[in-house]
Amino acid sequence: MVVCDRASRRGLEMKAIVQHRYGGADALSLEEVARPVVGDRDLLVDVVAAGVDRGALHFMTGRPYSSA
Repeated sequence: MVVCDRASRRGLEMKAIVQHRYGGADALSLEEVARPVVGDRDLLVDVVAAGVDRGALHFMTGRPYSSA
């Protein structure tokens, strides 16, 4: 999951919410990451807001099925 920071729009890096391991909200962290290189057939989307509902928790934790 990557969330772009508008303030660093022109730079080579951007802030992103990243997940390196399975887990709950504590597995997410805000980091500086390299800005993706956009090719001729690519599209870079600037995400202004995003949300995670309870149903997506099983994807974050690595469970194949929802426990809800």
